Amino acid sequence: MLRSSLLVVFLVFIGASCPRQDTGPFRLTVLHTGENHGHWLPVTHPGQGDQGGIARRATVVKQVRMQRDNVLLLDSGDAGQGTLFFHQYKGAAARELYGMVGYDAVGLGNHEFDLGPEILWKNFIDGAAFAVLATNLDVSKDQWLAGKVQRYVIRQFGRQKVGILAALPRELADLSAPGPDVVAHSPIASLRDAVSELEAMGIDKIIVISHLGYREDIVVAQQVRGIDLIIGGHSATLLGRADHYPRVLGNIAGPYPTVVYNDGAPALVVHSHVWGRLLGQIHLTFDSGGRVILWDGEPIVLDASIPEDPDLQAAVARLAEPLGEISDRVVGVAAVQLDGSRDSVRNRQAPLGDIIADAMVAAAGPGVQVAIQNGGGIRASIDSGPITFGEVLAVLPFENYLVELDLDADLIRSTLEHAVSQVSIGSPGDSGGAWAQVAGLRYLVDLDQPIGKRVSEIEIRQQDGTWLPLENLTTVRVVTNSFVYAGGDGYRSLSKGTNVVERHVTLANALLSYIEQHSPVTPPQLDRVRIADQ
Repeated sequence: MLRSSLLVVFLVFIGASCPRQDTGPFRLTVLHTGENHGHWLPVTHPGQGDQGGIARRATVVKQVRMQRDNVLLLDSGDAGQGTLFFHQYKGAAARELYGMVGYDAVGLGNHEFDLGPEILWKNFIDGAAFAVLATNLDVSKDQWLAGKVQRYVIRQFGRQKVGILAALPRELADLSAPGPDVVAHSPIASLRDAVSELEAMGIDKIIVISHLGYREDIVVAQQVRGIDLIIGGHSATLLGRADHYPRVLGNIAGPYPTVVYNDGAPALVVHSHVWGRLLGQIHLTFDSGGRVILWDGEPIVLDASIPEDPDLQAAVARLAEPLGEISDRVVGVAAVQLDGSRDSVRNRQAPLGDIIADAMVAAAGPGVQVAIQNGGGIRASIDSGPITFGEVLAVLPFENYLVELDLDADLIRSTLEHAVSQVSIGSPGDSGGAWAQVAGLRYLVDLDQPIGKRVSEIEIRQQDGTWLPLENLTTVRVVTNSFVYAGGDGYRSLSKGTNVVERHVTLANALLSYIEQHSPVTPPQLDRVRIADQ
């Protein structure tokens, strides 16, 4: 009799220490966004209407919450940086508007760190009505972020619990300005550890908010057991059926959701493209063991058929009031369209890239011969006709400034080799941001050659307009931007330069001055970066 009583007590103890959730199917709807980049107003495309706007998003979120039980609203990062709103409010607009819409959790993206940890804390995290997550980030030594960024959060629906994690690139220091005391660890190892912690608490429904990019999301789904859903960002990926979207959104990268199987269990990967033009929506059904057994849904196109929520519309209008005068000021004229599209500036010499590089040389001090600008820092094109201040800030939204330094021939060569190291033949758009838009340089690139031996015939323009082979020069005076100088986009070699001068002239101001002085602006001849066999 005593043995039976002890057995009952033991079983009760085991049940108490490993709580189980309700049995039976559990249905969950996840709404998701990412890569908003400050586009709180609809994005307009001539002849193809407009999409997006936080006020339309709020309308749909409210509708879904009224129609369905168990709804989560998540964002995968890069919420605010990219428009005049960020120039004016430095993250505070994103905090206010996301709080009004009612986000449950936001994963940090790389651009949340563009102005450093102090601004991130004061303008975005402090007072936020949503959880701010980064599972693979160690902020314990940072005076502003220590204890302020959560590794995960648990949301409860009745007795059902859902664990939410978040990951951002390990290369954070290359992509933004987190400072020396913020360290990004391996996403896969960090997620594995956190999943184990959640499972030890009896939580078997796990969502990852990812700012790693679509390809890496698939790798995470394959290598980290226990993940049910990955809400992706960072790569501006469009998933789903082509007939579901306006043509202007571009090419489809895969199905929505993309289903990856890990040890026989499905892990779903979803993305919502970029600039808030879509609201991702996926409905999940879990069995009693926490495994996803059914799923459906597709992103909602936030077009003009969706009314704007009046509260969000009023908030955006209030925030936009001081921006109109700044944005609409005409600073010059473009004689033709100046191409600064992602595909161009990250894979080849681009007209707007040439102009930005020329503007950097013009704004630099005496003796500067060469400019090197990372293609990833150029974020928009400029249409022909009047150029406004707002357009310039859309092209160069990051507050990077000019840095001048001397580089010897070996450092010039290694810098250019790095610039072309991420480009693959037949894979435009996948080069990262390292491709260099240059001035004062011309060289040949052969992508058939191994990485590290792709660049040849490097020449440097002299003050009198003549060109000399690089090997004839001892040092070259170079201007770049502060992001690249600090190692951004992997530019490690520039830190070895000498005679460094930080000008603290922003890229945007350098371009503004150039446009004002050279209007109407015409792109120079495209002969700086020649690609073999093209």
